[in-house]
Amino acid sequence: MEEDQTVKRDVKTNLFTKTVEIEAVPQPEVEVQPLTCSSASESCKLVCEGDVSKAGPVEYFWKKDDGEWARSEKNTMEIINDEETQRVETFSCRMKNLVSEKESKAFSNVFFRIKPANNQQAVGDDLHCGLWVITLGAVMRSLAILALFVVVVYFLCQKLQTGCKCRKSDDDDPAV
Repeated sequence: MEEDQTVKRDVKTNLFTKTVEIEAVPQPEVEVQPLTCSSASESCKLVCEGDVSKAGPVEYFWKKDDGEWARSEKNTMEIINDEETQRVETFSCRMKNLVSEKESKAFSNVFFRIKPANNQQAVGDDLHCGLWVITLGAVMRSLAILALFVVVVYFLCQKLQTGCKCRKSDDDDPAV
């Protein structure tokens, strides 16, 4: 079915038949509650927002980064500020009904701190490697400054020596 299409469904009760029109789900957006949620908060709630009043029964799904979609009973998901959640960079939600399904844009995790790693040793290795890069950069900059200093001193000495030779040759000339 097309996403903008509506579906008419007959709902039968004891005495009458009622036709219910179901519209496509809206484009969902992930919102955080409370609005003051920050990296210092203990926990926060993510809400898959969108006006589903005319969409009939709606199913909700959540995804962490590029992981698998997980079905949810509600349009909300609680996130706790722990090491596992700090490794998740983004969250996304999906709404689905009989007519359509739509995904939100990726929402940046307010608790994100740690890049995903295969194990703790990899995190330590990355840190150790980073320190070596910083140290090597400092050493290379120091060597470049030292080389520049040596070149400047060399040219100054050359200029002084050339200036002295000219003066000596002028003093030695008896015609002057």
